[in-house]
Amino acid sequence: MAELPVVLVIDDEPHAEALFRVWFRRKFITIVKPTLAEGKNILDSMDVDVVVLDYYVEDGFGPELLPVIEPGILTILQTGDEKAFLQHRDQFEAAFLKPYDMADLEELLENRLL
Repeated sequence: MAELPVVLVIDDEPHAEALFRVWFRRKFITIVKPTLAEGKNILDSMDVDVVVLDYYVEDGFGPELLPVIEPGILTILQTGDEKAFLQHRDQFEAAFLKPYDMADLEELLENRLL
């Protein structure tokens, strides 16, 4: 069996880890971290196929991590702040304004990775 794609989610909302792990459990390896620093540690230590960045996290702003993400890794912004969404969505390959339907994110990932 082929190895599943790895999705790194950086989101400090309390329910984020359970939501992403349950939603993607059969199709992707999902790693959820609450801070940019922890996300960077994952990027430095393993291969990742996708990075989903929340705009606001406890140690900064999601786009601050973009310079350390290697080319070829799919980057996705998620935020509930419409101004931040409009200002930063062009820096990412995809962007979602919260609340959004997880099925839309799943479809994007399936089309790009599977």
